[in-house]
Amino acid sequence: MSRFSLTMLAATLALFLPALSAQAAAYGLRSDLSCEARVGVTNRLAGETRVSLSGNSLDVGERLSIDWARPGFPEREPIFLMVSFDRPVRLSGDGMYALLPGAKAPFDISWNRDRTRAIIPYYGRGMAKSGRIAVEPLQSGPLQVDWAVLGHSGCDEHVETPGQGNATVTIATAGRPVIVVRDRVTGAAPSSTLVNRDGTRHLQVFDGRFRLTDAATGAEIMEKVGAPHFSPAGRYVVLPGGDEAGIYDAVDGKRVVDAQDGFQVNSDWSALIWSHDDSFALQILSGYGFSQFHNFAAGRTVQATTNGCRICGGNKNRYLLELENNAFVAEGYNEMAVFRLSDGDETYRFRPELGDGARVQPSHRNAALQEIGRQQAVVEPAIGIGLRYSTEVAIARAFPTHFSQSYQSKENQIISEALAPYLVTPRKLEAVAGGGIAPRGLSSSALAWRSLGADAPGAADRMFKRLREFGLPVVAGEVVERIDVDERLPSYDARKQYATPAERLAAQDLHDLRVTDAFRKFWTEIAAATGVDVTRFGRRMSLTSCSAANDKLLGDFHTLWRWSSGGAEHRLTTFQCHEGSAAFAYPTTYLFSSNLSGAFRNLNNPGGSRPA
Repeated sequence: MSRFSLTMLAATLALFLPALSAQAAAYGLRSDLSCEARVGVTNRLAGETRVSLSGNSLDVGERLSIDWARPGFPEREPIFLMVSFDRPVRLSGDGMYALLPGAKAPFDISWNRDRTRAIIPYYGRGMAKSGRIAVEPLQSGPLQVDWAVLGHSGCDEHVETPGQGNATVTIATAGRPVIVVRDRVTGAAPSSTLVNRDGTRHLQVFDGRFRLTDAATGAEIMEKVGAPHFSPAGRYVVLPGGDEAGIYDAVDGKRVVDAQDGFQVNSDWSALIWSHDDSFALQILSGYGFSQFHNFAAGRTVQATTNGCRICGGNKNRYLLELENNAFVAEGYNEMAVFRLSDGDETYRFRPELGDGARVQPSHRNAALQEIGRQQAVVEPAIGIGLRYSTEVAIARAFPTHFSQSYQSKENQIISEALAPYLVTPRKLEAVAGGGIAPRGLSSSALAWRSLGADAPGAADRMFKRLREFGLPVVAGEVVERIDVDERLPSYDARKQYATPAERLAAQDLHDLRVTDAFRKFWTEIAAATGVDVTRFGRRMSLTSCSAANDKLLGDFHTLWRWSSGGAEHRLTTFQCHEGSAAFAYPTTYLFSSNLSGAFRNLNNPGGSRPA
C-alpha cells in the first residue's frame, strides 16, 4: 500500500481530537468560592425559586405552560433549574434547552437522567430571571412533572436541595378516529423491520415505502415513500431524499425539520452527527459550507455556518458543544460564531464578505473565547476541533466520503473513518422458526440465522437472499459470527510529535506494515477454512483507491462474517469505498466457501470469480 500524505493525514486526523476543557472528571470552576459556599448559594436559589403549572389536565395536542421565577444571582456558579417529564414531550421556550432520556447533563448531574429534562442555566450575563416553558405532551395518561434547582459544588454534584416539587398532569386522548380506506403497504410481509433502541417503535420497510408502527399495539403512526432509518438513540426517524425527506419524531410521526432544496443539502442525509442520546444533531450541508445545529426536543435550530464557497462542504468546519458553559461554537474557514445554547442567540460572530479573502485567525478564536468567558463561562472555555464536537457523539449512518467536491476524496475518507467508531448499528427484527419475530442488534458479536425461506416466506432479508442465490444452505440454529475488523486493526497516533519529517514517515510506514500484518491474519484464517489461495489477497493501492494492485482480491474489509453449515465453511467480507473525483461508490463483497469452485465469488460481479 502506498504511503499516505504526511501533512494531510496528520492535519486531518487532528480534527477529531476531543477538547479536554470542561470534560475532565474534576471540573475546574473559575470562581474562588469553596465547595461549601457554592452549596450555600445553590440552596438559597433553590429555596427562593418559584415554579407553577397552568393546569392539571389537558388533551393530547394541547400545551401545558410552566412558569418559573428566581431571585437575583450576582455570583456566576453552575446552578440550574431542571424540570423533568416521565413521558415523551416536546418543549419550547427561551432560556432553556432540552435533554432526552439517558443524556449526560452538564457537570454530569444525575438527577432524573432517565427522563426528558428542560435545563435552565441560571448563570451568565443577561440571563432572564423568569420564563415560561411550553410543554406538548405526546401520549395520553398521567404525566409526572418534577422540578429542582441543582448545581455542582466543584467537589461533587449537589442534588439534595430545598424547594423541589412535583405534579401529575392528566393527559387525555383528543384525536378523532380515522378510517383507513386504502393501505398502500399491506398485502405482503415487509422486506425488513427496524426497531428503535428502547423497542417501542418499528420501521417496516416495503418495496419503495415504509410504515412506522407502535411496537406494543401495531398501530400505524406514519406511512411514507422512502427508505428511512432511526437516529442512534431511536427517538427520531431520518428519511433521506424525495419530497418528504426530513427528520420525524418517532413518537407521533411529526416532522421536526424539513428537507432543504437544491445543492446546499447533502441528499443522502448521512451527514448527521448526533449527540447526547439524540438531544442534539449537527447537520452538515454540502454547499456554501452550511451547517445547522438542532435541539429538536426544545424546538430550536441555529444556522451554525453560512459563509463557505459554493462547493464547500461543512465537513471541514470546527464545532464544539459545551453544556457546562451553555455554549455552542462553530468555525468555518472564513467565519466563526458562538451561540448561547439556552436560547440560540449569537454572542460572537466573525463573518467578513465572502470575496474579501479574510480567513479565521488565532485572534478571532481568542476573541470568541474571551466573549464566552465574559458572557457565561463557569469553567475555562475551549475551541472545538473537528466534527467530534462533544464526547457524546454518535452517527446512525456512515459519514459520506463523497460529501464535498472541494477537497480530495482522500481527506473525505479520513474524516469518514475518524467518525466510524461512533456508528451505532441498527437493530432489526428477525423471523424465527415457527412464526413470530425476535429483536436482534446487528452489532452483536454473534447472531443466529433461521431457515427463513421455509418458516417465514417473504420475510427474508437481503443478506439471506444473496446467500441463497449462491446455493449456500442457511440452517436453523446455525450461528453466524460478525466481526468488526476495524476494531481489531492497530490505531495510528497522529498527535505524536517527531523530531524530523523522516522519522514521521518511517513511523507511518511501520504503522502501514502493522495494519497489513493484522489483515494477513484474517486472510490466513479465510484461506485455511475455505481453500482460497492466501496469496490472492492484497491491500488497496492507495487510500483513495477501491481496488488492489496486480489483479489481487481486495484484502481491506470492514466486516467479516463466518459460519459453518453442511460440513462446509463460509466467510463473507464487506467493504464500502468511494473513488474518483465524482466519488462513485464501489462496494466490494466477497463470498468465500469451501463449496464454491475457486473458493470465492465477488457478489458485486457474481458471474465470475475474478475481482471487479
